[in-house]
Amino acid sequence: MAGHCRVPAVPPRAGFLLRALVLVLFAASLLVSLEQAAKRSWYRIALAGSHLGEDSRQARRRVLGARWVTAEEEIARAIPAEGEYLLVDGGEERQGATLFLRYQLAPRRARFAGRLNEVTDAGRWTASLPGDALWVVVAYPGKPPVLVARPDLLRWLEATIGRR
Repeated sequence: MAGHCRVPAVPPRAGFLLRALVLVLFAASLLVSLEQAAKRSWYRIALAGSHLGEDSRQARRRVLGARWVTAEEEIARAIPAEGEYLLVDGGEERQGATLFLRYQLAPRRARFAGRLNEVTDAGRWTASLPGDALWVVVAYPGKPPVLVARPDLLRWLEATIGRR
């Protein structure tokens, strides 16, 4: 049976130097990145401090824009608190506009009616909508939501998306 060779692959002094070099390089990269991280942190803390005392309406107005908040408030006034509405996603992709608007319009009950870009036949789609809701709310990412009375929905759809 052969014995193990007791000669190390890397001489002890070279191993020490290699570990020291790695430690020095790590410390240098940490020092370089800490400066950038500190600058970003102070900027974000100052930005957050500038918005202290802001209520939710002011924050929504700052983030979403005045037109969005105004449209949301008009929709909330039009649909009674115990009312129901159909919610349509007007975005090209699922970006959460319907979820956010549904939250903002609570306690009104939302029934998801589908996505606007999936409508191929406006007449058939309008006739197949569920429930007795009098209102349809179309939520768009990046632009204000739209409130449409259910009897006007077909005309609105044809004007908005046209006949495909």
